[in-house]
Amino acid sequence: MRKWFVALTVPFLIAAPCASSGVSAQVQVRPPVAHVPVIQDSALASSLRHVQEVVANVQRLFEDTTTFAAANRALENAAALSVQARDHLDAQQAALEQRLQQTDAQLRTVLQQLEQMQRRLDEMMRQQPN
Repeated sequence: MRKWFVALTVPFLIAAPCASSGVSAQVQVRPPVAHVPVIQDSALASSLRHVQEVVANVQRLFEDTTTFAAANRALENAAALSVQARDHLDAQQAALEQRLQQTDAQLRTVLQQLEQMQRRLDEMMRQQPN
Protein backbone atom coordinates (compact mmCIF):
# COMPACT_ATOMS: atom_id res chain seq x y z
CA MET A 1 0.00 0.00 0.00
CA ARG A 2 2.86 2.30 0.76
CA LYS A 3 4.49 1.54 -2.59
CA TRP A 4 1.26 2.45 -4.36
CA PHE A 5 0.96 5.63 -2.39
CA VAL A 6 4.54 6.70 -3.23
CA ALA A 7 4.12 5.63 -6.85
CA LEU A 8 1.01 7.79 -7.21
CA THR A 9 2.14 10.87 -5.24
CA VAL A 10 5.66 11.30 -6.69
CA PRO A 11 4.41 12.03 -10.25
CA PHE A 12 1.95 14.58 -8.85
CA LEU A 13 4.68 16.24 -6.81
CA ILE A 14 6.84 16.54 -9.94
CA ALA A 15 4.00 17.57 -12.25
CA ALA A 16 2.53 20.22 -9.92
CA PRO A 17 5.47 22.70 -10.12
CA CYS A 18 5.76 22.18 -13.86
CA ALA A 19 2.07 22.83 -14.39
CA SER A 20 2.09 25.95 -12.20
CA SER A 21 5.13 27.46 -13.99
CA GLY A 22 3.68 26.81 -17.45
CA VAL A 23 6.38 24.36 -18.50
CA SER A 24 5.21 22.05 -21.21
CA ALA A 25 5.41 18.35 -20.67
CA GLN A 26 6.51 17.79 -24.23
CA VAL A 27 10.07 16.68 -24.75
CA GLN A 28 12.01 18.75 -27.21
CA VAL A 29 14.36 16.91 -29.52
CA ARG A 30 17.69 18.65 -30.02
CA PRO A 31 20.27 17.89 -32.68
CA PRO A 32 23.19 15.78 -31.60
CA VAL A 33 26.19 17.61 -30.21
CA ALA A 34 28.65 15.61 -32.29
CA HIS A 35 29.25 18.50 -34.76
CA VAL A 36 30.66 20.98 -32.20
CA PRO A 37 34.38 21.45 -32.92
CA VAL A 38 36.72 20.81 -30.07
CA ILE A 39 38.67 23.92 -29.17
CA GLN A 40 42.19 23.04 -28.28
CA ASP A 41 44.45 25.17 -26.15
CA SER A 42 46.75 25.90 -29.12
CA ALA A 43 43.85 27.15 -31.24
CA LEU A 44 42.64 29.31 -28.37
CA ALA A 45 46.16 30.65 -27.81
CA SER A 46 46.50 31.37 -31.53
CA SER A 47 43.19 33.21 -31.57
CA LEU A 48 44.22 35.15 -28.48
CA ARG A 49 47.53 36.12 -30.10
CA HIS A 50 45.67 37.23 -33.23
CA VAL A 51 43.31 39.37 -31.14
CA GLN A 52 46.28 40.86 -29.28
CA GLU A 53 47.96 41.72 -32.62
CA VAL A 54 44.77 43.36 -33.86
CA VAL A 55 44.46 45.37 -30.63
CA ALA A 56 48.13 46.39 -30.87
CA ASN A 57 47.62 47.48 -34.49
CA VAL A 58 44.56 49.49 -33.51
CA GLN A 59 46.50 51.13 -30.68
CA ARG A 60 49.35 52.00 -33.08
CA LEU A 61 46.85 53.38 -35.56
CA PHE A 62 45.22 55.44 -32.81
CA GLU A 63 48.62 56.74 -31.67
CA ASP A 64 49.58 57.52 -35.27
CA THR A 65 46.27 59.31 -35.77
CA THR A 66 46.75 61.23 -32.54
CA THR A 67 50.30 62.15 -33.56
CA PHE A 68 49.14 63.14 -37.05
CA ALA A 69 46.36 65.30 -35.57
CA ALA A 70 48.85 66.98 -33.22
CA ALA A 71 51.28 67.60 -36.09
CA ASN A 72 48.45 68.96 -38.21
CA ARG A 73 47.40 71.31 -35.40
CA ALA A 74 51.03 72.44 -35.03
CA LEU A 75 51.23 73.16 -38.77
CA GLU A 76 47.95 75.07 -38.64
CA ASN A 77 49.24 77.08 -35.66
CA ALA A 78 52.52 77.75 -37.46
CA ALA A 79 50.62 78.84 -40.56
CA ALA A 80 48.41 81.10 -38.45
CA LEU A 81 51.50 82.56 -36.74
CA SER A 82 53.13 82.99 -40.13
CA VAL A 83 50.06 84.85 -41.38
CA GLN A 84 50.06 86.98 -38.24
CA ALA A 85 53.78 87.67 -38.60
CA ARG A 86 53.32 88.54 -42.28
CA ASP A 87 50.40 90.82 -41.41
CA HIS A 88 52.50 92.44 -38.68
CA LEU A 89 55.42 92.93 -41.08
CA ASP A 90 53.08 94.33 -43.72
CA ALA A 91 51.68 96.78 -41.17
CA GLN A 92 55.20 97.80 -40.13
CA GLN A 93 56.22 98.23 -43.76
CA ALA A 94 53.14 100.38 -44.46
CA ALA A 95 53.93 102.52 -41.41
CA LEU A 96 57.56 102.88 -42.52
CA GLU A 97 56.50 103.82 -46.06
CA GLN A 98 54.14 106.46 -44.67
CA ARG A 99 56.89 107.84 -42.44
CA LEU A 100 59.30 107.84 -45.39
CA GLN A 101 56.79 109.83 -47.43
CA GLN A 102 56.42 112.30 -44.56
CA THR A 103 60.20 112.60 -44.23
CA ASP A 104 60.52 113.04 -47.99
CA ALA A 105 57.92 115.82 -47.91
CA GLN A 106 59.72 117.49 -45.01
CA LEU A 107 63.08 117.24 -46.81
CA ARG A 108 61.57 118.77 -49.96
CA THR A 109 60.24 121.63 -47.86
CA VAL A 110 63.64 122.14 -46.24
CA LEU A 111 65.37 122.03 -49.65
CA GLN A 112 62.95 124.60 -51.02
CA GLN A 113 63.66 126.83 -48.03
CA LEU A 114 67.41 126.39 -48.56
CA GLU A 115 67.04 127.29 -52.24
CA GLN A 116 65.09 130.39 -51.30
CA MET A 117 67.78 131.35 -48.79
CA GLN A 118 70.46 130.75 -51.40
CA ARG A 119 68.64 133.03 -53.85
CA ARG A 120 68.33 135.75 -51.22
CA LEU A 121 72.02 135.46 -50.41
CA ASP A 122 72.88 135.64 -54.07
CA GLU A 123 70.68 138.70 -54.45
CA MET A 124 72.19 140.33 -51.38
CA MET A 125 75.67 139.64 -52.71
CA ARG A 126 74.81 141.33 -56.02
CA GLN A 127 73.40 144.37 -54.29
CA GLN A 128 76.54 145.02 -52.25
CA PRO A 129 79.15 147.27 -53.73
CA ASN A 130 82.39 145.64 -54.60
